[in-house]
Amino acid sequence: MPAHVDLTLEEMTRIALGVPELTHVNVAVLQSLINVLLKKLNCQNDMVRISGFEGKCMERILEQSKISPLPFDVEAIVPISEQLDKVQELEKRIKELECKLECHFQQIRICNKVKDKKYKINHAEQYASPCEDLCTVCDEDNKIACSLLANMDFMKKLMRRIATPILTRMEEVSLKLEKFYITLQSFLKQTEALFNRLEIVKQCVVEIEGLRTLVQEYNLTFLGTMEELQDMLDSKLDKVHMPALKKYIRDRFDDIDRRLRLIEDKDACPRAAGFINTGLCCLS
Repeated sequence: MPAHVDLTLEEMTRIALGVPELTHVNVAVLQSLINVLLKKLNCQNDMVRISGFEGKCMERILEQSKISPLPFDVEAIVPISEQLDKVQELEKRIKELECKLECHFQQIRICNKVKDKKYKINHAEQYASPCEDLCTVCDEDNKIACSLLANMDFMKKLMRRIATPILTRMEEVSLKLEKFYITLQSFLKQTEALFNRLEIVKQCVVEIEGLRTLVQEYNLTFLGTMEELQDMLDSKLDKVHMPALKKYIRDRFDDIDRRLRLIEDKDACPRAAGFINTGLCCLS
């Protein structure tokens, strides 16, 4: 048996519908044929809409439906849409050419003062004359010109005269280009130097930011050290000076108590001479 069988679409149609009795095989072939036609027309994804009860029935049937069990190879099928696109491009190109040709004829009519828009064979010279070559025939009237053209010395001098202004202009342009190239090189060097400076400035900014961070850290460390030193001084004051201060205060209070007791033990307070002490009494 052959490995594969090639069938045309007409043969598939005969297999699907050209037999007396239709079986599930014929239905599968018909389904595959319709799938091939859809691919050929490139309309597999075109949408149709149905609503109401029929739409629900269609939805239920779609859920129960299956793809064709026949594995037809459709890789060789070329969608007709690509060919239609080419036809459309060809028609567009033809319209452009017709427009250009009509513009060409219109210009020829203007140059030759032809009012008729239809092309006629008797006007061939008028239509063709603008497109003819400008070369002339070397006849008797143009004998001098032809002899000059045959003279190589004359042709060299003529070419030299024609080429000299062009070459001079080219030399000027070349010099301008060289100056521009030198200026461009100088500009590139200056740009590179400026870029290097900017890189140095960028590095300096990074270093300054690092130093600023370091100074802030040192400042915080210094403040912490000062706080610790103050705490140490306060602690030393508490341990050294406070006992002496307490002793001094205690001695002063003891002296005051002693003086008060001394005053209490006396019968009368001593008074200064010359003062009137009538009606006065001791506080104790």
